[in-house]
Amino acid sequence: MPDYLKARKLHLNGIIVGMASMKKPNVKANKSTLVETLTIDAIKAELAFIDRKRPANTPSEIRN
Repeated sequence: MPDYLKARKLHLNGIIVGMASMKKPNVKANKSTLVETLTIDAIKAELAFIDRKRPANTPSEIRN
């Protein structure tokens, strides 16, 4: 996996950890919970896409 994808994965995982560790005093009063959930779901989808995207590194991989 190229370095830029590894860096992107680390960055996205850091965002998820940061968002998940935030304390919420009252979840019912917090209207941004749905937005945060959608954001985390979108980040997880991007991470899954990065894991599936395996660019060819050698000429033999390119031919196959």
